[in-house]
Amino acid sequence: MKRQWAPDDLAEHWTLRSRDRELIANKTGSTRLGFALLLKFFQHDGRFPSYKGEVPTAAVVFIGQQLDLPP
Repeated sequence: MKRQWAPDDLAEHWTLRSRDRELIANKTGSTRLGFALLLKFFQHDGRFPSYKGEVPTAAVVFIGQQLDLPP
């Protein structure tokens, strides 16, 4: 997974779609953010991250903003 993400790339690969939002609807707080990050990571790479540092910081911030949650 690349470390640097341009705004257009973030929007393309890390935007939560309506189906994604349905899947995370019953989650709250940090569980919601973590689940969303794992879901989008899996959709992009076809696997789950091996360690938490593998998820790009920009993606954590981007998804946190979509969910109105702090990264």
